[in-house]
Amino acid sequence: MARDSSFVWLRPATEMENLLDCAARKGFYTTVVGLTVRSIVPLSDHHIKETLHHMFRLDICLTSVTDTQELVQAVETLMQYHFPTTEGPLWCARLLPASDPGCSFRQELSATFPYTRTLLLANHHGIADGTSNMYIVNAFLNVLDDMLSDKAVDDAVQLGRIDAGEETKDIITTRMMELMEDEDHQIVLRDLDKETTQSFISKCKEEQITLNSGLLAVFNTSLVDFVLEGGLEQDFYRIQELHAVNMRRYWSSNTSGSTRVLTE
Repeated sequence: MARDSSFVWLRPATEMENLLDCAARKGFYTTVVGLTVRSIVPLSDHHIKETLHHMFRLDICLTSVTDTQELVQAVETLMQYHFPTTEGPLWCARLLPASDPGCSFRQELSATFPYTRTLLLANHHGIADGTSNMYIVNAFLNVLDDMLSDKAVDDAVQLGRIDAGEETKDIITTRMMELMEDEDHQIVLRDLDKETTQSFISKCKEEQITLNSGLLAVFNTSLVDFVLEGGLEQDFYRIQELHAVNMRRYWSSNTSGSTRVLTE
């Protein structure tokens, strides 16, 4: 991450944080959470914005609230949002107009909670993951409940936590050492030489499959062997996976200028 004299650095970025920051500067790996909030009283722009201001003072920085007319467009825009790494903030929010129907699938709640607003919360993936995002969303809803109930919000209570980085690093290092010393369940790290790599590529071409498909077949077969050794023996194994692949090879049009990556 670039240095800036306007603030003090607490620690160097970890390897994963640097990776995510590099991706974010290219418009990838932005996390977007969509909330369809139902309530028994009308949810005004003021309610949402004041709640976000409280979250900012609670060290959970959610800023830049603007109205957007269309949900899908707002999500796609945020998915490629470039957060200013050296200045911050690394969170932002988008509040859709009150007339927007949102994307709620719980229509049975309409009678009890007739008022709906849709809010999108986005962040730089280098500072939050799925678990911390759920923590942030829960904190936001708690503050919003207090706002709607005219309860005082204690801004002195700090809900955010800045990770020192060392604890996670130590946990990973310790676990890696344990696994490397476990003769029955070692992590196998192996670099394929040029000849072996070329032989594998040639085999994939011979079978008319992609290199990616060939590697997945090896991984899946090894996984089945692994669970068999552990005693899970059955006639059929269901393995559910999600892999990011470049789908441009399946498109019929010229894709030389496209960089979009979909999932298969």
